[in-house]
Amino acid sequence: MNDLNEWKKLKEGKKNEKNFGWNCIENLIKKEKYTLSMIFESFANIIIDFIKDSDDCDYCYTYIDSIFSYYKIIKNVKSEIINVSLNYLTNLNDYLLDNKMLIEVWVNILYSLINNEIFTISDFEKLTNLTKEQYSTIYEVSCKTVKQFTPKQQKQFFTEMNKLNFFKVYPEIFTNMRNN
Repeated sequence: MNDLNEWKKLKEGKKNEKNFGWNCIENLIKKEKYTLSMIFESFANIIIDFIKDSDDCDYCYTYIDSIFSYYKIIKNVKSEIINVSLNYLTNLNDYLLDNKMLIEVWVNILYSLINNEIFTISDFEKLTNLTKEQYSTIYEVSCKTVKQFTPKQQKQFFTEMNKLNFFKVYPEIFTNMRNN
């Protein structure tokens, strides 16, 4: 949490991200033998209480995106990050009871994961046996995420989503989220 607070101070001061010392992350990786998926999971836990407003969502996005952009994500860690993401997306509707801003931040996190080629739309197929509310929340996050990409990419992503069984479970909800 301290690292995220320092990041926020840096961003509030409009300072260059290159001036940020990644000492905490480097310490966790080199000395404590944390993997990036472990750091990501800790980050996902921390943001539940950290997010207070839209600016905080932006700080969280730029923070995690900088980590994903900087560090090379190896295949087994990539798989672990996908699993952490799917776990949090599955439980997001419950976390929303504590903090409604989590939708916005998870839209940005998912955007970063896709943009950094860690997560793909087809990864949603790994999710099964969810409640209608869980599907609805994930549909909302995924559709809002896709809408952050270029129109050409949006068309490609929505075409892929239409083919996946995950998005066919509640087609009326998916269609509604897609069209909003």
